[in-house]
Amino acid sequence: DAWTDREARIHLDEQQDYQLIDAQRSAQGLYLTFKRQFNTCDKSDYVIEGGTVHLLYGFLERPTPSLESIDLRSMNGGMQRVQLLKASVSSPTLPPDVKVLDVLAPNVTIPDQETTYWCHISKLPRDLPAHHIVMYEPVITRGNEAIVHHMEVFQCAPQLDQIPPYNGPCDSKMKPTQLNYCRHVLAAWAMGAQV
Repeated sequence: DAWTDREARIHLDEQQDYQLIDAQRSAQGLYLTFKRQFNTCDKSDYVIEGGTVHLLYGFLERPTPSLESIDLRSMNGGMQRVQLLKASVSSPTLPPDVKVLDVLAPNVTIPDQETTYWCHISKLPRDLPAHHIVMYEPVITRGNEAIVHHMEVFQCAPQLDQIPPYNGPCDSKMKPTQLNYCRHVLAAWAMGAQV
């Protein structure tokens, strides 16, 4: 159990709240099993709550003499968004007559910048009868799972007769002004929400 300071140095916590259950190394990686209280009442510990958690990880090139000698800024590592607390509810079996409608943003090249909000207009068929949505999930190109943080599907105002096609950055000057009337959220997904 340790904590970090503003200089990215690691310090052993005076109050040890974690209990290591198991540690295994395999070809796929290192697996740690531990337990601790969700809220330890230790000011140096993170309170584990519902929602998305940012897990930071790092790899040492060689053994280190002490925690205090580790400089997190010089480590190879990364960040993964996960849900640590997730209800253990299995997905229901869907009836055989369920229809699937994919709403996709085609041919998106992810820009080389920190954050991008992408907008794409998808029009439903005019003759589509009313349906009840029973499930929604992301369709993400393999290899981009760690990049796509969240998605939202909006319905445009019904009084809009024409919305021109658009597939591009949401902050672009080329974005049709009619998109400002697409505000009713139909579905939302965030990284870590997979069942």
